[in-house]
Amino acid sequence: MVAPNLDVAAALAAAEEHCRGQQVALTPNRRFMLQQLLEAGRPMKAYELLPRLQAAGRPSNPASAYQALRALQAAGLVGRIETLNAFVARAPGEAGPAVLVCRACEDVTPVHIRIEGAARAAARRHAFGVEGWICEVVGVCARCRGTALAP
Repeated sequence: MVAPNLDVAAALAAAEEHCRGQQVALTPNRRFMLQQLLEAGRPMKAYELLPRLQAAGRPSNPASAYQALRALQAAGLVGRIETLNAFVARAPGEAGPAVLVCRACEDVTPVHIRIEGAARAAARRHAFGVEGWICEVVGVCARCRGTALAP
């Protein structure tokens, strides 16, 4: 996931370069959606993006929004947080890490754990063709529980 304090212009330039290299069109609508996610620095639901699209005079129906988000996801520029039904910007080529999802405040914290290798090995043993990877741990964050993080 992209850091909330990043240079949005530089991130958009990197996304444009990534799309050129992948021969994927970063249409004005897709670019706008990506910019909104980058500026937010947090997961956003498609329906949160609709008023922003409308305010910018862009197609603001759910089908257009989801089409742009799916294209950005396929290009590796957006990840989907399934638990929240929300989308988050990713750096070009960044693998989707496992995430901790707070069900109270909907905060998402990326964590790097070594589970993918074990999951892929299990898939091979069962002749299962892996097409995607989602690892979300749902619970309540320390802030919402009112406790400090353990050292």
